[in-house]
Amino acid sequence: MSKKGIALCLTAFLICIAIAVWAQEKSLNRVVSEKLIAQIDLSSRIPESFKVSLDNKRIAYVVQVLDKEAEVTYREGIPYTLAEILTFHTDNKQVLWVGDKMFVVVDGKDGKQYDYIGEDTLIVSPDSKQTAYVARLGNKGLVVVNGKDGKQYDGILENSFIFSPNGEQVAYGVGVGDKRSVVLGQKEKKEYDGVGGIIFSPDSKQVAYGARVSDKFFVAVNGEEGKQYDGVRSIIFSPDSKQLAYAAALGNKRFVVVDGEEGKQYDAIATKGGGRIIFDSPDSFHYLAGKGNEIYLVEETIK
Repeated sequence: MSKKGIALCLTAFLICIAIAVWAQEKSLNRVVSEKLIAQIDLSSRIPESFKVSLDNKRIAYVVQVLDKEAEVTYREGIPYTLAEILTFHTDNKQVLWVGDKMFVVVDGKDGKQYDYIGEDTLIVSPDSKQTAYVARLGNKGLVVVNGKDGKQYDGILENSFIFSPNGEQVAYGVGVGDKRSVVLGQKEKKEYDGVGGIIFSPDSKQVAYGARVSDKFFVAVNGEEGKQYDGVRSIIFSPDSKQLAYAAALGNKRFVVVDGEEGKQYDAIATKGGGRIIFDSPDSFHYLAGKGNEIYLVEETIK
């Protein structure tokens, strides 16, 4: 190594020492406090499962709970008696397997056991005060809100489960025989052949969703049905909750509907692959549309 290189190394080394001394000196003025948040059974903990909440205030980890009276059985290589975290939230909400049952742990308290709790269905209200998830008892599905069971249905529709922005209401789609309905505040709305795309307005006062009757689609807002089309997608409220927009299909044409008024027609409106209608302000929005082989950024202003 050259003298210059040695000099640079020594300089860096001395800087590191200086920093270490400074840190040590500064530490003499630090006030340290400790708060016990958990006691870990190291013999049963699975090290790679250890997780820390984003605010550093809570932890979660997988533990193995073996039934001494029965043999451990496996499903897809995972023992039923392995407590498995499926979801972790900053408020320490977890889904665990124990035996052949599942339950949710909220702030260290075990919830009721169910035959199954849907992966990725555990959600927390925007204000973090309420927890909800989809569970199954036997062949029936139900939604559990703050530990309270909702009505049982033939099924809970996938990706239909949301809290209102103010955290006070839960909405989701359900299956009743061969019909589908939206449940809002534990009350069922009108039954259709299909429902989906449930969305709350930003002020939480309105709820909209797509519905299907036979081969026709429409948007229902607070239970009021809109015009029927061959398809509807990308339902969205304006930031001030006063406007509702969505993409609609009629024959081979596509257009955006705003408060029941149909816009300019195109061959395609981007609603897949991340494409959607985006409000830039309460009275303006944009989207991507296609004519032939040409793609347009369409910007509209509501007057």
